[in-house]
Amino acid sequence: MSGVNSSTHPTALAARSELRSWRLLQLEPSALRRFDDFGDDPHVTSTGEHLPGALMRLDNHAEVSQRLSELLPDIVSVNVDADEKRQVKTLLLTMKDRETYTASSLSDGTLRFLALAVLALDPEFGGLLCMEEPENGIHPSRIPQMLSLVRSLSEEVEADGAASSVSTIRQLIINTHSPLVVAELRDDELLFAETLKMKAKAFVNFKPLPGTWRQTASGAKGAELITRGEILSYLSGHRHSPRSVGLPDLVGRLAEPPSASPSHPSTPDLFQQAKS
Repeated sequence: MSGVNSSTHPTALAARSELRSWRLLQLEPSALRRFDDFGDDPHVTSTGEHLPGALMRLDNHAEVSQRLSELLPDIVSVNVDADEKRQVKTLLLTMKDRETYTASSLSDGTLRFLALAVLALDPEFGGLLCMEEPENGIHPSRIPQMLSLVRSLSEEVEADGAASSVSTIRQLIINTHSPLVVAELRDDELLFAETLKMKAKAFVNFKPLPGTWRQTASGAKGAELITRGEILSYLSGHRHSPRSVGLPDLVGRLAEPPSASPSHPSTPDLFQQAKS
């Protein structure tokens, strides 16, 4: 697809443009803790760099602070210190004890929450975002709040295709092996990914849960479906279940419209295979 142009292969060109817009979000604590130089790009990267710059660009500290305090009640406000002398921007977080902490002092989970809150409020962020096991670094008791914040990164689309007051449509794919995450997702948000091998080649097959629009859209029946019981059996390590042996990933796909195109693989290696 690298050599296509609009005059000869317009559809392939559109597909290439779409694939290039895919983002795999892998938030790294070291990147989330870094300060920004004044000349840095003020957009959050896939690893979580440039949080201070992005927050200053949004100029929406109050709403970010509110979202974060709903998840972590001890937090009062989030701000950015712009040091003109050193030409650096540093993220600051004020707690209920009135102590102020820099990003380098914050926990991994708090920084992940903050990055997601900033992305959710960024009007320049759109397209497809893929997240590998978003529960990593999050205390189990905070998983419902984490998923609520993750959902805010996507946009619900009505049956007529109209998005709710957004200029760019967002779609989110996560993958997980956590029973706690699965318990918080709706049946129509879940897809179970299995690897099928044929003549030394591997393919991905997605199984929906019965009674959802995904079953209707795909026409899946019988062995092409998966139940919550089978999913939980696999996640708990009961590998003797005949329909869960060798199934590698559970995929939660959030806020996808019923009219959307077929599912794409969600793990990093599968994304690379699709692009190539």
